[in-house]
Amino acid sequence: MYNWVMKNEHKRRRKLYIDIIVVIAVTVLLAIFFTWKFQQSSEIKVLNTLSEISNQSVNVIQDEVEKNKTLLTNLAIYISEGETKDIDMLIERLVNVDKMNGFKRMGIIRDDFWGKSTDGKGFIPDKVSIQERFQAAMNGNTVVSDRLQDLDDGKDVTLYSTPINWADGTRYVLFGTYAIEYYKEILSVSTFQGEGYSYIIKRNGDCVIDSENKNGSSFENFYDYVMEETGNNKNKLQQFQDDIEKSRDGFVSFNTAKGSRYVYYQPLNVNDWYLLSVIPATVVETHINGPMELAYAMLLVCILGILYLVCRVYQVQKGSRKMLERAAYVDEVTGDASYAKFMLDAQRMLDTYADKKYALAVLNIKRFQYINDLYGYEEGDRALRRFMKALRVEIGAYECAARMQSDHFAVLLVYQEQEKLEKRLDTILEKIESEADNRIGDTPYVLKVKAGVYMVQQPGEMLESMLDRASMALRSEYNTEIKHCNFYNETIRSRMLKNREIEDCFAEALKNQEFYLCYQPKFGVAEKCWCGAEALVRWNNPKSGVVSPAEFIPVLEHSGGIVELDEYVLEMVCRQMRQWLEEGLGVLPVSVNVSRLHLYRLNFVEQYLTIIDRYQIPHELIQLEMTETALFSNEDILSETLEKLRSKGIRILMDDFGSGYSSVTMLKSMPIDTLKIDKSMVDFVEDNEKVRLILESIIKLAQSLKLSVTAEGVENKAQYDILKGMHIDNIQGYYCARPMAAEQYAQILKYPDKKYEF
Repeated sequence: MYNWVMKNEHKRRRKLYIDIIVVIAVTVLLAIFFTWKFQQSSEIKVLNTLSEISNQSVNVIQDEVEKNKTLLTNLAIYISEGETKDIDMLIERLVNVDKMNGFKRMGIIRDDFWGKSTDGKGFIPDKVSIQERFQAAMNGNTVVSDRLQDLDDGKDVTLYSTPINWADGTRYVLFGTYAIEYYKEILSVSTFQGEGYSYIIKRNGDCVIDSENKNGSSFENFYDYVMEETGNNKNKLQQFQDDIEKSRDGFVSFNTAKGSRYVYYQPLNVNDWYLLSVIPATVVETHINGPMELAYAMLLVCILGILYLVCRVYQVQKGSRKMLERAAYVDEVTGDASYAKFMLDAQRMLDTYADKKYALAVLNIKRFQYINDLYGYEEGDRALRRFMKALRVEIGAYECAARMQSDHFAVLLVYQEQEKLEKRLDTILEKIESEADNRIGDTPYVLKVKAGVYMVQQPGEMLESMLDRASMALRSEYNTEIKHCNFYNETIRSRMLKNREIEDCFAEALKNQEFYLCYQPKFGVAEKCWCGAEALVRWNNPKSGVVSPAEFIPVLEHSGGIVELDEYVLEMVCRQMRQWLEEGLGVLPVSVNVSRLHLYRLNFVEQYLTIIDRYQIPHELIQLEMTETALFSNEDILSETLEKLRSKGIRILMDDFGSGYSSVTMLKSMPIDTLKIDKSMVDFVEDNEKVRLILESIIKLAQSLKLSVTAEGVENKAQYDILKGMHIDNIQGYYCARPMAAEQYAQILKYPDKKYEF
């Protein structure tokens, strides 16, 4: 028995020894293979690293040059919009800009090539070098020069210049000068332990920026420098020059008196500059030999570590499990409890403390997206952390809270009576607003918070469903009267059911042609005649009667059905216009509303043009209205899309201007033809002096940008007279004409040139 046990023990040990030997042998073989592969790939990796560093340097240089050009261009526009051309006054304003942006000097050159700079230097009008340096900018171009000698102290500089175009046609030049050392600092980032360095040259080899690195060399022309070092570089230099001539990037090695050099060359999108990133060949050898020695040492460590790692697997798995739990239960933005942790804690409390009355609240920051847009996502995250910190102070022992997503927070609260709960929530929201807003420093803003609340009815309810109902109390499509704090109730439930009914009936209503159009005319104030109309859609449901657009439009916007409705309206307008054209009526342009959802459709332009062309409607008779909010939220998407439409003769109208987050700069950048002032501004034009001043400024600004202006919602003569005195282009509203059926509107088209007095 003893022998049998011993034999089996020996077999087990022998098998263990064999397994260990096999593992070690495989490890050694893999290490040898790795060494061989490493020797092959190390040089490639080092050179790839060099190319990556070069790419980063290219981006830095290009971004810096573009930033400086943009700075001068924007500053030139700002100066041209000012009230003075006095150079002394303008130079005085440039001093702070000069200091803040690190220029050697800034200055302005008049059209007679006389000027002045921020360091008090004047310029002689007939000096040939002044004209040569600033002629391109005087011709209307924004340029950055190659390496020049400063006319004052003879040191090397680069010169940025851009035109200042005055309204009277006069053109000055705004310039800024950077010392060459400015670029050397940008390129002086230490690479390969300080062994790497960079040059910037022109395509002809002339040096633009040299290097002060110990391994580098100074030269006037890189091609001459390479050939002077050794004649062995001729063939490589020829390939190098060919690549540069064809704007290609790549690697090349040269022999120099200081040893062999690897060079990665890459074009810059600045003049005809090329960036050369250089490392000595010894760096590559070091990167190969050093890691190889380390690899041999690590081989032994790996062999010894194999057994240790086997023993550590369980401990590592156990520790990883704890880390995963922490990652799941801690919110990455606020550092507080995550939404997953909230769901666990809330369910546990609802199950454990069934004797308590609970309410679920969803908190939301109003217009939080604007904090991200205006101040950046980092500031937005800081605001969320302050919010959560302030909220945490208000949470009791049997309650919990966490961030759900974005700017939404979930809170489980204990309450006794609804009235007291509402007061407590108001207090919580006020404290959060006072603690979490930021009124100091460069990013002043005020946080406004609203809450949707659902009072738990019975313990068996699904937590997700209860949170959905709390969220419904926040949403405008279910609750038209949004207050500081809103409770889920039967009204919201009814609104939700009504919205679903609208969604369910929409397709059938479209099929049965339950939608019809009214036309609200637009009146040209100066011409004293009608200048067009807006097509307004109405819904006559056979069961429930007339459905207000205020009811079905938001629902269809939310469900996506608005896309089909908009196309249906366009088709009805085109069909009606074709009939009027065939009857010989003087058809005027008709505008149709376009939802923001169309902007995400790739075939939007083609689809609309297909409908218009199907009825052979002249493009200038169709206009598209888009809300200010849709234009502002989708500026990048819209610009190209709207330009396609305008190129086909279709005019674009910005609707509801002044009702949302108005941006005057958008008037300049967005391709629109007409600005429609929202009724909410017109309503106060009689009694509010500030509103009148704002409106008058908007009208003047829009018209100066070649935009026509239409005022919506004009309901009485006083409003009409005030707007007429502001030289408004067009009027739309009940005072001039209410929305009317196509037959009534056709009576207007019979006499399109008839003059009217209002």
